[in-house]
Amino acid sequence: PRVYVEFNYATGDDDPTDDQSDQFRTLYPTGHLYHGYVDVVGWENVLNLRLGVVAKPHAKWRIRVDYHHFQRDTEQGTWVNVAGLPVRNGAAGTSKHLGDEFDFVVYWTPFKQFSMQFGYGVFLPGQFVSDTGDDPVSHFGYIQALLKF
Repeated sequence: PRVYVEFNYATGDDDPTDDQSDQFRTLYPTGHLYHGYVDVVGWENVLNLRLGVVAKPHAKWRIRVDYHHFQRDTEQGTWVNVAGLPVRNGAAGTSKHLGDEFDFVVYWTPFKQFSMQFGYGVFLPGQFVSDTGDDPVSHFGYIQALLKF
């Protein structure tokens, strides 16, 4: 097994009314591996602590579990999703805690030319989400197959 820790940081804008944005803008929006599979948190105005473990219990199976703890960099900065679209605007006096995400991925390779991947992610809203409106839990699941020929 392999255990890992990762930290990602992207600046936010502490004064969105001054006509000057200090918020980091990502060029490459797809960040499943780095920012969670549920895609509710993009790489702008965010601090992301990621903890994970990968294990290979059998020659044909590999399992990965990730935990993400998301916080906003600035109270005033906007929360954006993976596509860079605003989810909610920041506000003074609100929590910086966006939420926590758990991702589970199982890889199965029964033979060299064929493999499958099963994944599930769940985003649990944090206090900022509760402070600013509805706070539903988000789920994401998928099955993927790869045939090489």
